[in-house]
Amino acid sequence: MLRDGRLIRAGSPADVYLTPHDPELARFVGGATSLEGRTGEGRAATCALGTVTLTHPAAADALVLVIRPDPVVLDPGGVEAHVDEVSFYGHDAALRLTAGSTALVARVPGPSAPAAGDTVRIRVQGRRTRLPGSRPRLRPRSGASDGGR
Repeated sequence: MLRDGRLIRAGSPADVYLTPHDPELARFVGGATSLEGRTGEGRAATCALGTVTLTHPAAADALVLVIRPDPVVLDPGGVEAHVDEVSFYGHDAALRLTAGSTALVARVPGPSAPAAGDTVRIRVQGRRTRLPGSRPRLRPRSGASDGGR
């Protein structure tokens, strides 16, 4: 990947998608939300969306997490989020959500998608990527990506 004429990341498409080096690259190769987090025990980190498991142990207390739409799932035990908008695609739906002050997108099965205006609970499943650096550049709510659809 090139940015401003400089090589910023080399690798297979899967490597670039799964292990981006900065929030801008993460958003460019697929919808992503960057969140500040704090390390916990082992590969655990906490952020505005609760506790997430990291793909690799973190070396510092503060970190930046990449949260893509697919691992954000509806879960009665998760954090509360407001459904701002629903884009229905049949087999799935993109939900634009606000959890506290965090804007993000979740992909859920289309037939079970909540309606705009609903309050849901969400969590991040699986392992998440952490980025080098200490401060994410968060996008405003209107800039949250729906994963390219």
